[in-house]
Amino acid sequence: MSKPVGMLTLPDQQLEIHLADQEDTDLICQMLIEAAEWMISQGIYQWNPEQFTREEILSYFEYREIYIIYAQTEPAAMFTLQQSDPDYWGMRNSRGYNYLHRLTVRRNFSSAGLGSYIVDWAAERTRLSGRKGLRLDCLAQNLKLNSFYQRLGFRYKGTALKNGREYNLYEQWEAPDSFREDDLVDFVYFNEKDFHLLQSWSASEAFQLQWAGGRWSYPLTEEDMRAYIQDANLPWKSDTLIFKVIHRLSKEIIGHISLSQIDRKNRSARISRVILGDPIYRGRGIGKAMIVEMLRIGFQSLNLHRITLGVFDFNRPAIQLYLSTGFKKEGLMREKTLYRNEYWSMIEMSMLRSEWEELYSEET
Repeated sequence: MSKPVGMLTLPDQQLEIHLADQEDTDLICQMLIEAAEWMISQGIYQWNPEQFTREEILSYFEYREIYIIYAQTEPAAMFTLQQSDPDYWGMRNSRGYNYLHRLTVRRNFSSAGLGSYIVDWAAERTRLSGRKGLRLDCLAQNLKLNSFYQRLGFRYKGTALKNGREYNLYEQWEAPDSFREDDLVDFVYFNEKDFHLLQSWSASEAFQLQWAGGRWSYPLTEEDMRAYIQDANLPWKSDTLIFKVIHRLSKEIIGHISLSQIDRKNRSARISRVILGDPIYRGRGIGKAMIVEMLRIGFQSLNLHRITLGVFDFNRPAIQLYLSTGFKKEGLMREKTLYRNEYWSMIEMSMLRSEWEELYSEET
């Protein structure tokens, strides 16, 4: 018989978390089949109802802990934790982590935000057990689900191919001591609901040219934005990854950054369109944290060899920021960009993988 091991306190109710046993096998099958059928109805082919046989679920008990969340006596959700996951994580697998799987919230509880409470509880249980952190995977094409986990502080670590499908790998990030805890940021996929932010942050044509380059019209149009995000944020094949930057403590969207011109043959890419839009967050080290995280994604998660960027030679604060993260100047592109009747020159900068490893290997 399952036994209670914890509580979830939501704004309007309390739910009890039970550690399941084999007597719960039929219930677990039912919940997973329900979830798989709903996914298929939404065009999401991550799970197949036929895979959740009684024999399959019984095998889970050999290497997973299975948890069921109850609202009074009604099963509301479930998830599993395991201490190793070589099938998805491959060479990245480590027994020092917990791996979250089969997170399922029944439809009549889906509006309560229960999933985020479950993930928080699993992360806390992981910490209390002395493990390094919580890891998970999700279908790479499901951008909404990826964004859900990104908002909860999970960082992209790579993409795995399993059964002909791509799965993004995530690890919940605990900041090193060198970071200000009250100014941590999370990278979440940029989407059409965020267009208005870039439009509002582009206060003038000159300012937009500085942070975004000259490919967009001014004022920014929805057509420009839709072209920008088309085919983006599929890390194993897109040539651009685009993120909004969320201040973890306040939950506000405060910035934007992208990794563009991703060249997998030559293992190179370019950091571009960097903006910390809300002035109250400037001068607090957040801009540097944004660049450092994008470097990590490029070098660690995408296995790049070289990352570049460009900055106009009169933008001294940005130049100092990039130098402080370890970028090196490569040269000056003289009078590269025409703004009205004036030509602007651009400094080219780059960082190599070996330089990044020397600077940041202990923080990643």
